[in-house]
Amino acid sequence: MTEYDLDFLKEKGFLETSINMEDKYDTAEGTVKFVSYLFDSKNRLAYFVDFNVEDIASILKVLREKRNFDYYWFWKEGRIYTFRTFGENKQFIFNTQHSRKTEYIKSKKDKLSKFSSDNPTALFDVKDVILRFYRNLWNLRLKLAKAVNNELDDRDKILAAQRLLDRLIFTYFIAEKGIIYGIDKRGNRQELSARNLFRYLIEVSGDFHSLLNVLFFDYLNDSKKNDMPIQGAEGYSLFIPYLNGGLFRERQITTPTGESIGESELEIEGFEWNDLIDALNEYNWIIDGYTDTEAEDTIGNLTPEILGHIYEKFVISVSELDDVDVDDLKKTKEGELKKGNKKIGAYYTPEAITKYIAENTIFPFAMDKLELDKKYENFADFHEAHNNDADTLNRFNEALKHIKVLDPAVGSGAFPMAAADILFDWRRKCREKLDDYHLRREIIINNLHGVDIMEGAVEICMLRLWLWLIASVDTKKEIEALPNIEFNVFEGNSLIGYVDEKEVVDLKPKNKPKARWDTLTHKQFTIDNWGEEGIFYLFQQRNDKIREYRNASGERAERLRSEIKQMTDEFNRLLDGKLLKELQNKGIDIDEDKLKELKPFHWVMQFSNVFEKGGFDVVIGNPPYVNAWEMEEGSKLIRTILPKLFNDKCPLKSHWDLYIPFIIQALEINSKQGYFSYILPNPICREKYGIEVRKYILENTNIKNILTSGVRNVFEGVSRQSIVLIIKNSKPKKVDNIISINYIDEDNNISILNSTKQSDWNNLFQCQFRYEMDSTSFDIISHIDKLKVRLGNIYYVNYGAQISSKEKGKFGKQYLLEKDPKENPKKFIEGKDLSRYSISDRGLYLDYLPKMMYGPRVPEFFESPKLITRHVSGKNDSLIFTIDKMGYYSDHGLIMSTDYENLNSKNRTSFSDYTVDSKHNYQIELLLGILNSKLMSFFYANVYATGSLQGSYSHVYPQHVRNFPISTKVKLSYSDSIVKIVYYLLFNPPNKNAIISNYFDQYILDSLVYSLYFSSNFTTVGIPTDLVDKIASYLEPINYDRWAQLEFKDKLTGVEMKEKQALEERNMTVIERVYQRLKNDKEIQGCIRQIKSHPWVKVVEGEA
Repeated sequence: MTEYDLDFLKEKGFLETSINMEDKYDTAEGTVKFVSYLFDSKNRLAYFVDFNVEDIASILKVLREKRNFDYYWFWKEGRIYTFRTFGENKQFIFNTQHSRKTEYIKSKKDKLSKFSSDNPTALFDVKDVILRFYRNLWNLRLKLAKAVNNELDDRDKILAAQRLLDRLIFTYFIAEKGIIYGIDKRGNRQELSARNLFRYLIEVSGDFHSLLNVLFFDYLNDSKKNDMPIQGAEGYSLFIPYLNGGLFRERQITTPTGESIGESELEIEGFEWNDLIDALNEYNWIIDGYTDTEAEDTIGNLTPEILGHIYEKFVISVSELDDVDVDDLKKTKEGELKKGNKKIGAYYTPEAITKYIAENTIFPFAMDKLELDKKYENFADFHEAHNNDADTLNRFNEALKHIKVLDPAVGSGAFPMAAADILFDWRRKCREKLDDYHLRREIIINNLHGVDIMEGAVEICMLRLWLWLIASVDTKKEIEALPNIEFNVFEGNSLIGYVDEKEVVDLKPKNKPKARWDTLTHKQFTIDNWGEEGIFYLFQQRNDKIREYRNASGERAERLRSEIKQMTDEFNRLLDGKLLKELQNKGIDIDEDKLKELKPFHWVMQFSNVFEKGGFDVVIGNPPYVNAWEMEEGSKLIRTILPKLFNDKCPLKSHWDLYIPFIIQALEINSKQGYFSYILPNPICREKYGIEVRKYILENTNIKNILTSGVRNVFEGVSRQSIVLIIKNSKPKKVDNIISINYIDEDNNISILNSTKQSDWNNLFQCQFRYEMDSTSFDIISHIDKLKVRLGNIYYVNYGAQISSKEKGKFGKQYLLEKDPKENPKKFIEGKDLSRYSISDRGLYLDYLPKMMYGPRVPEFFESPKLITRHVSGKNDSLIFTIDKMGYYSDHGLIMSTDYENLNSKNRTSFSDYTVDSKHNYQIELLLGILNSKLMSFFYANVYATGSLQGSYSHVYPQHVRNFPISTKVKLSYSDSIVKIVYYLLFNPPNKNAIISNYFDQYILDSLVYSLYFSSNFTTVGIPTDLVDKIASYLEPINYDRWAQLEFKDKLTGVEMKEKQALEERNMTVIERVYQRLKNDKEIQGCIRQIKSHPWVKVVEGEA
């Protein structure tokens, strides 16, 4: 049996050096004890071996408040108790003497094997639990929905089933916490686990659904009732606290006929409640993240955070279904929802990302408030430096106390929960005097805010916040009612509605406020005596009522809620009316009903208390990614409206994605000097549709850091890679802002990659965010970019023909493509036929009918000698060029370049940025060698490539090719040598004889191109620039042109076949002879090694 003790931890890379420490703590019984342990400062892990198991919670409580540890490892008598201070699952408990050989136990052992100092989070991975519970929950949800016997839409049945499960799951957690407990015949308190409670209730109850209705609506939602008798168990009752908060408020559901029924009126027939309870009883229900026990017969831990994953998947799944038919819904093997063949689902932000974003926005904002001379990278460093400085800690605590944090696409609340944990942890360490419950309550009410267009998401977010609060309840004291937080988390469209107070300052209600509104202000007022504040006077009154409502309960809460709703409805009527007129005046076809369907959200009213003080201090989240085509299919009105609303702030152009206006809106609602961070698809950094928002960010904000996961995808099942932007919402200063570029690996370890100046990005093509470029890369690009000659100066560059019909929809590409020639047949190639230095002829022909084609180009463009490249780059953004002298035609999947002299000026588009040089002496083979070099791929990858196509590919556009810089220092010796080598490669391309061709391609030719472009830099450091002279005497010509004529000819005569074979033998003999001579020349090899040793060359070749 493995001992998971000190030796095990050392094998895993922990405690290589350690500190002996001791701390004092108070036990649950009130006695004072001391605990000794070893601390690994590098990995922030504390190791305990001498402790009482029943004291673990007390030890953790004091150390969390006092120390900045990340991990706690308790080992005793064959049991591991491991905890961490952050994340969705905060504990890992394992009894090595478990008798059951379940999948759960195997999973635990597997996690222990993966656990190491490089991957400490492996123990806390919850994917296995999430997948299993999500799959089971969908089964139960669908069965419950199908059992609803009322005449309702299937969507309403599913949502009703979900709300019932929400309430039941919430009740499971609070029962496990001991907030619900039994009372026997003698009035004595009987502690019951959630598992035993519900197993008992289903046994004694004749009608479990009716019992749940009584529990939810008559007790948990009623401040007057606490003692709930159990039918079938005479003399036995349950103590049920009044929890408030709206979760147990009965909803009214509208039937297809327009009638309204309450949730308690739902008729559920044929549902096996035992199956539901048995499924829920398979898990450990952990509400506060820390426990020292786990039932042996369970299959996993369930925490509120884990349920957040599951709930968000459900809510978004249902929202993506236009028409729900429960009989048409199926599930994948993983438990994902399917309708027909369409997989429906959400992608939950990993906890490492939510933590990173929350920490790196909240901490710098609070530090800015302190205005300390010394800067700190993180809270742990700050706290360690000021642990004995009560005044500074108190000031930091005050900054956190008043911070306003918002997620405008809140989903299930992952980001507010990450912020909540951080605020709680840091304020505790700053010696906040409030007890845990009231500190959490204050954080929820004062600091956390969210908006989401989906009602279900808002409900789940509030549920998680309530659970987080309930977790800190002291069950020995009277349970307080939950605060009303429905004015912290709203349902609405974050992108449509008024933000700026100036936009609504002229508004007044049409009618005098009703008499009962008098109670809102405690004085009589009319429209005429509002004063200069106008409508904001009423907004303030609404805020006063909301503050009162948050702490109200029972009938008083309902009265206040009704009054606030009345005011809100009136304000929304005014604001919606004003917005409707503005949209109609902008030419948008919209009426009142259509606008209402969009769910406008007026920030200036709903969060007027926040905007009175300048906006939200921190805006964080994971906005929806909805591309242009998806919007065109499902949200055309949104795609029409948003440019009209945002163009005066930052234009929405090209195929903009929905996350783009979310960025603009975030910066609008973010306070000046506030912080903003989203996790975004990395096309934001390079794609054309992001140009305007990149300019906006660079001109108006300071980018503090960027987090990248490289080519790895943060979201499982998503092809697009992601980045995290951390931005300070303040104008860039004259002193250049330095952006820190960080990398997160698959084990969630974060390291610094490099740093760059924000001003460097201002000068890049399309203001791209080239976070992968270090200062050396910028120097290389700047050096190359100074060259005045571009390919577009000497060659005409454009797409191939657009061969669909001129008349829209009459015919497509395939109509003119045949293997058998027709009216005007032309040999034809596509992108798949092209590789570096070679063309593959598949025998295709294009029926070239220019009068019928949309964009035919001219025959001279195709039939002249030309360079060809694909519209899509090679892997890792490499360029793929070759030469065509055989007159192939192509479509716009290829980009072609030919000498201006080959085209009549009437037959070529004029590009204003390129002055034509008709007297140049660049041979086409020389240009091919340059364009296929590593250096030109490096230039393309760092200037134009977006990397946004699946598999690290990018689009290549004619504009890119025109702008490739061509060296002006090409001597005749250079040209001759490169041309000969290019002929070698055309005859013997890299995909044919790899060893020899790669030597000429990557060793000789690349070195010649480096010498050509970096000659002055080489001279400065003593690297020889005469490689071309050293190799010239070895290079022999081959007869490529004649061989190519024969190679690409459709049919050869016997004589021609013999001629071709002789040419191949002769050419290959020459190439092999040159290869051997060059390879054996030590002086040449030494020269190339020196070239490859230059720092710039190392960066280009990825060896720096």
